[in-house]
Amino acid sequence: MTLTEGIQFNQVTFRYPGSERRRAGFVSSLTIPAGQITAIVGLNGAGKTTLIKLLCRLYDPDAGSITI
Repeated sequence: MTLTEGIQFNQVTFRYPGSERRRAGFVSSLTIPAGQITAIVGLNGAGKTTLIKLLCRLYDPDAGSITI
């Protein structure tokens, strides 16, 4: 399968499994165009790994959508 339109995060909120604390507005809007190389950088605890785990469906968002 070829990715033609990219990846889009829309109003994604997330809560770690077993936690009551919601990360409000975890990703309000993010678009990664198809065919582009994208780097995800930031400080420790900024959510880089969580973003990738949401993308891979290792975690499910509480609200919002991730479209591929």
